[in-house]
Amino acid sequence: MDSSSKKHSLRPRDRLHHVVSMKSCLILALPIEVLSIVGEFIQDLRTLKNLIQVCSAFEAIFTPFLNADREILLHKLSPLEWDSMPIPSTISQTKSFEVRIYEFSEANNHYDPDMNDEYAAFLASWLSKMPNLQYFRWFDDAFELSYELTEILRNPIVLDALKSSMTLKDINIAFPRCYVEDRVLAGLYCHIPLKGFTNLRLLELYQLYSDSETALIEDIAEVLSDCPHLKLFGIGLATDADCNRFPESYILEGECDFLERLCLSYGHRAGSQPLRLHTLRLGIGLCLYESARDAKWNFLTMLVDLPVLQSLHVFNGMIERLQQPEYGSHWQQNDWWMLDTCSSLYHLEVSRLTPGIRMWLNSKGQFIQELVVTDSYQAFQDGLEEFYFLKLPQLKMLHMTEDSALNPDEEDYELRNFQNWFKDEALDLKSNQGQIPKETDACRAISTIYEVSKLSRTVLDRLPDQGKNLVKLSISLELDTQWFQFSSHLPKLTNLRQLSLRGRRNRGGPLSLQRPVKEVSLWPGVYAAKDIAFEYAKLIKSKCSSLQYIKIEKYGWQFFEAEENGQFIMKSRLLEQDEKCHIQLFTYDSLELQAGLSMPPRGQDIIDEDEALMFEHLQKFEAAMARGRFEEYDSESEDMEETEDSEQSEESDDLQSMGNIEDEA
Repeated sequence: MDSSSKKHSLRPRDRLHHVVSMKSCLILALPIEVLSIVGEFIQDLRTLKNLIQVCSAFEAIFTPFLNADREILLHKLSPLEWDSMPIPSTISQTKSFEVRIYEFSEANNHYDPDMNDEYAAFLASWLSKMPNLQYFRWFDDAFELSYELTEILRNPIVLDALKSSMTLKDINIAFPRCYVEDRVLAGLYCHIPLKGFTNLRLLELYQLYSDSETALIEDIAEVLSDCPHLKLFGIGLATDADCNRFPESYILEGECDFLERLCLSYGHRAGSQPLRLHTLRLGIGLCLYESARDAKWNFLTMLVDLPVLQSLHVFNGMIERLQQPEYGSHWQQNDWWMLDTCSSLYHLEVSRLTPGIRMWLNSKGQFIQELVVTDSYQAFQDGLEEFYFLKLPQLKMLHMTEDSALNPDEEDYELRNFQNWFKDEALDLKSNQGQIPKETDACRAISTIYEVSKLSRTVLDRLPDQGKNLVKLSISLELDTQWFQFSSHLPKLTNLRQLSLRGRRNRGGPLSLQRPVKEVSLWPGVYAAKDIAFEYAKLIKSKCSSLQYIKIEKYGWQFFEAEENGQFIMKSRLLEQDEKCHIQLFTYDSLELQAGLSMPPRGQDIIDEDEALMFEHLQKFEAAMARGRFEEYDSESEDMEETEDSEQSEESDDLQSMGNIEDEA
C-alpha cells in the first residue's frame, strides 16, 4: 500500500493527527532562530496557545512569547494586596512591562501619598526579576491633582532598577494627563531624572513640566547624546487649557521655543551627530516655529538627520499664546518649510489639515504615502474644504474623523465656507455664462458640493482623485444616510486592502447598523449588530474585491481565498482582539491623545535589517511549501480542523453569495 492509499485508509481523526504531525515535522526542520522570528509576528494569544500544545519543541519555542507582554493596573490593588500576590512563575520571560494607573475610585480603592514608597518597592521587586525586559511604559491617567503618584516612578529604587537593566531599550512615560492648574506641584513631579539611561532605541516623554525648563532641556539633551542609535523620539509638554471653548485650546506660555533650545543644547554637545531617527513625534509645546535668531535657519537639523526620517507626528491643534493675546485661539501655524529636506518621509500625522500643511503637502510633501488627521471635524467648523485641494499622488493610507453630521434642516456649512472663500479671493461663482471653468480645483469642489447632498458627503467625495490609489482607509460614516454615496466609490478603489468604518459620536456612538432599503431582501432574519455588520462587510467586499481586512465598529474580519473541490471561493474569519490591535489602521478607531499626539497600542516595533532579511527568507519558504509540500493533503482534513469547536466554526463563513473567483496569485 503506497503512502497515498495508506493516508486515505486512516480514520478521519487519525488522518487529522497524521496531517498535523507531518506538517509539524516539516516546520521543525527550520532553524530555531527562524521559528523565533515567527513567534515575534504571531498577533493573537490563541494561536500561541495552540502552537504550545502541538509538541514539546513548540512548547519550548513559543511559551516565552505567550508571556512576553505583561501589564498591571496599579490602582486596582493596594500595596499590601500586590505584595500578597504570588509572583508569576513566568515573570523572567517578560519583555514588555506596562504600568497603568487610572482613577482609584473606579476600582473602589483609596489612594494615599503615604503608599508611594510601598508601591515603589513592589515595582522594583518585579523589575529585578525581569532579566529580558526590553520595553517599559508608565501611563498615569488617575487625575490626581497633587501629581504625587509620579513619586512612585521617581523613587530611586525604581529608577535604579530601570537604569541598571542591561536589556531595556524602549521607554514610554506619560505623566498625568490632567491640565496644569498648580504649576508648582506640576513643576516638582512631572519629570524624572533621565541621566543614566543609555543606548535606548525608543524614548517617549509626554506631559512633561518642570519648574526649571532649562534644566529639563539639558537633561533630555544629555540622554539623547547617550543614545546615538535612537530610532523613535517622542516628546510633549503639559499645559493648561481653555475648556470653555470648542474645541478646547491649549494655553502655551513663554516664547514657545522649547524645541529650538533642545536642538541647540543637543547640537552643541561634543561629538553629537544628528540622530538618524525613524520616527519623530512632536506634541504640545514642541512648535515648529522659525527661529527668532535667524528666520532662515533650520535648527531641527541639529537634532535630526531629516533626509532619513520616515515617520513624523506633529501637533498643530487649537492653541492660545499668553504672550500674544491679540491672536486669541487659533490653529497652531507651524513653519512647514523646515521639513523640506525630509525626502524619505512617508507617514505624516497632524492634528488638523490646515491651509499651511495642505500647501506644503501639495508642493514639497508629494512623497507622503500615509496621512493621519487626529482631530475630529465638526460639521459646523471650517477645515473640511482643505481636502478638496489636497493633491497627494502617492497617498496610500488616510485616516480622518467627522464627529457630527448635519440635520436636513441645517445650513450646508461647506457651501457657506466656499462662498466666503470665493468672496475673499474676489472670484465669481457664476463666471463664464453661469459656470466656473472646469479646469480649476475650485470648480470641481463647488460642483461636488452642489451635486452631492450635504448629508451624504464623505472624504472620498472631497479628495480630487476620490482616493483611487488608497490601500488603507479609515473614516467615520453614517450608514443610514451615507451608504449609497459611499458604496458608489467602492468599485473604483481597486487597490484598497484595509477598510475601517466607525459611527459619528453625536449619533449615539456606535455605528448605526441600519440596513439600506435596496439590500433588505438579502438579509432575512438578521437583527443583531454583529450580524448586520458582517452583512455590510460582505456587501462591501462584493463591491471592492481587493479588500482583505474590514472593520466595522468593534467587529473585524479577514477575507481570503480557499480552494474547495478545485474551485477558489471567498471565505472570512472573525479577527481576535489581539489581531486588531496589531493592524495599524484599526488602532486609530479608538484614538486617544497624549500631549496632542495619537497613542497607538504597543506592537509596532522597529525591525532591524537582520530580522527583516530572515523574515523575507521565511516568507519565501512558506510560499514554496504552499506550492509543493502540502498539496498532498486534501481539503477534508482542513475542514475538520476548522470545525474543532463552535467558536472557530463561527469565524469561518463561506461567502457563497459572492460567487467563485479566480485565483489572483
